[in-house]
Amino acid sequence: MPNIYKIPDIPLILAPMAGVTDFAFRELTRTAVPGCVDRFYTEMVSVKGLLNKNRASYRTLPKPHETTTVQLFGFDPADFPRAIEIAFACAPKTEGIDINAACPVRKVVRNGAGAALAKNLPTLRRILEVSEPLVHAEGRRLTLKIRKGWETDPNYLEIISMAMGCGVDAIALHGRTVEQGYSGMADVTVLDRIPEVERSRILWSGDIIDPGSLEKATRCPIAGVLIGRASIGNPWIFQELKNAIGGKPYTPPAAEERIRTIESHVALMEGEMRRERICGAFKKFVSGYTKGIPMARSARNRLLMSTELDELKKGLFALLYENENLIPVEEG
Repeated sequence: MPNIYKIPDIPLILAPMAGVTDFAFRELTRTAVPGCVDRFYTEMVSVKGLLNKNRASYRTLPKPHETTTVQLFGFDPADFPRAIEIAFACAPKTEGIDINAACPVRKVVRNGAGAALAKNLPTLRRILEVSEPLVHAEGRRLTLKIRKGWETDPNYLEIISMAMGCGVDAIALHGRTVEQGYSGMADVTVLDRIPEVERSRILWSGDIIDPGSLEKATRCPIAGVLIGRASIGNPWIFQELKNAIGGKPYTPPAAEERIRTIESHVALMEGEMRRERICGAFKKFVSGYTKGIPMARSARNRLLMSTELDELKKGLFALLYENENLIPVEEG
């Protein structure tokens, strides 16, 4: 089949997602689609949590053997140097530090962190200034994640210029405003307004769901793309995109492969949390694992009512086997 897409050979990155990109999901993605993910991010890690020796914050850091970027969030520049030192000490193979200035969650913004930093550029600048020498002294990357801005002040161009002046290596730009959250569509046209010298260090984030959306986002030269929600329960999105870049056909996973992957995912989760918590934590992945099955919404809704892990797995496996012939066998 001829390659219908014109996509440059660009890094594909697993985006940071709270409650999703924990060790279990990162490791699952590494093994399910080996060689297809060029960089991994952790969930966002609280700098205050690290300084206060919060166990949950420490558990969010990568394993000592992982090559992963740690995303930090906070509001006090004085907290960041020590938090970075802790991250490097606990996870010596950390390849970079990412500063979160994009999270739109109300409790994060209310505390002056995440997307609130887009309204407080002096503080954001100071965070970058105190972080840059520490990160680069260790030979690691310093990156920043931002949004288009707030509805009343879409100041992404100002932030990009300021951050690059502070020495960041790349900026992940999500094409939605803070108020949009994850609704509506990411505005990919913002890339056209970024000067070429700066755009070459931009990582695009938002609505990369298939080869067509990847082609649209990469029509201008950029440094990479982050894949987020499209990967939830669907690590094969990275294989699909890599194949499109290389001009190769892509065959979605059959029911048997999906089931093996689900078993591996659950086993990895069992190594990270109590079994009684896994059923609730796993439900967010059900939709992705059943992608491609037509008219599956009612069956998914029943699965989401499950209260026991074994019950959830049994119903999920039955749904996949019963509809095996309805899962698309080939896409472009």
